[in-house]
Amino acid sequence: VGGGGQCTTCAPHASHATDLCNICWVEELQAAPCLRLDCGHVFHFSCIKNKLQAKWSGARITFTFLKCPLCDAFMTAPHIKDLVAADIKLFEAVKAKAAQRLVLEGGHKDARELKPSGRYHKQEAEYAMHKFAYYLCSKCTLPYFGGHRSCEVAADQGEDQAFDPSHMVCGGCSSVGNSNCTKHGAEAIEHKCKFCCSVASWFCWGNTHFCDPCHRKQGTPEAMTKKAKKDLPQCTPATCPLKVAHPPSGEEFVLGCQICRSESFI
Repeated sequence: VGGGGQCTTCAPHASHATDLCNICWVEELQAAPCLRLDCGHVFHFSCIKNKLQAKWSGARITFTFLKCPLCDAFMTAPHIKDLVAADIKLFEAVKAKAAQRLVLEGGHKDARELKPSGRYHKQEAEYAMHKFAYYLCSKCTLPYFGGHRSCEVAADQGEDQAFDPSHMVCGGCSSVGNSNCTKHGAEAIEHKCKFCCSVASWFCWGNTHFCDPCHRKQGTPEAMTKKAKKDLPQCTPATCPLKVAHPPSGEEFVLGCQICRSESFI
């Protein structure tokens, strides 16, 4: 990449020069400048760059775009160090937040995924990233917790639906309710979904919090904003998954600091 000729880092091995690039699947490796990643695999440099710049496709933060298509290692190399630096930092931030959330919520020790035969055996942080959904706040550009991924699965919703990034606002940056914790700061503030007993991950029109499944129903006949208050799902103190007293669904409610709230359950 760059300069005249090709170096051993950039040139595909002669025996693989006629192989198709495993990112674009259109041209042979020899058809364009290539880059050998630290994992040893070679792809068109432009294909690597485009893949990294495209990032994730849906609202929820995912990191598949950072991975080598052939071995799942993060795509790293001296030539793309600056290109991946911010995304690797974001990955570490989400991983730390997810691991903290897992400890605070508890109840995961018996998870089958963490057992010796499970996918995440001795990988609790990775399991936490699989379990929880994180989104990128459009105002402070920091990742924030938006509920459990199982809610997305239960709603039979995929990751690639169209969305308005401006509606992605963390609890600390939204204007409804208490927006600061003296101990953990504004970043830890969470709101309840206005329409059900889930943690909100969307903040729309400057006044309405949605969880992801409720937000995805907007624009359909099942839109939550079209329902009468009496038709919204309601809970009891014994059945509420949030474990906190709150107004009936249909009203805005700030849950407060997620760390302080979780600590109170321990």
